[in-house]
Amino acid sequence: MQKKVWALYELFYQKLYNQELYIYSPSESAYKQTDNFLKLLDKQYTLESIGNDFLVTYFIFQFAYWSELDISAYNKNIVISYIIGPKAFQRWLDRDTEFDYTINLFQVKKTKVTRGEALNLIKEVNEERHDVLKHEEQEKTRFVNTDRQLTNCIENTTLYNPKSIHCITCKEKVTCKELLEDRFPQIFYHRFKRK
Repeated sequence: MQKKVWALYELFYQKLYNQELYIYSPSESAYKQTDNFLKLLDKQYTLESIGNDFLVTYFIFQFAYWSELDISAYNKNIVISYIIGPKAFQRWLDRDTEFDYTINLFQVKKTKVTRGEALNLIKEVNEERHDVLKHEEQEKTRFVNTDRQLTNCIENTTLYNPKSIHCITCKEKVTCKELLEDRFPQIFYHRFKRK
């Protein structure tokens, strides 16, 4: 559930701020905030009863609230604690549920996130979302042991992944890892430096 929360935050942030390459890397405090959020959800609803649709609706509601405010005095961007913190959760509980149908009207107004896009994203997310991406694994098999292998990965993947059997056995892995650090430092950080 934790990774689904982070994936939704990342998606809404990317769309709202037009930063498609943004990758959310949770800090130590974000881990605690997310755990606290999950405890609040569990206490109010039980985690077993919460589905993907609930999470998407919750995020749409929270981003709708914050995107209408001038937050430049606090921070230039919507940080995750604004979305999953205790005050945000209380705002969710205090909302007028008779108007829940209007929550979805926001989905393309500012963030350009459609409900379907968000649902598809978190359906793909399991607890190891960033470990191995299926479409990348398929792509990495296309030009194995040819001169085109590295070029294909540069063009069509997020490069070296230490949890991919294709990457581990690839003759270009050293170069690919260096390219990853240079081209996608946030992904590199997530794959190699994060605890």
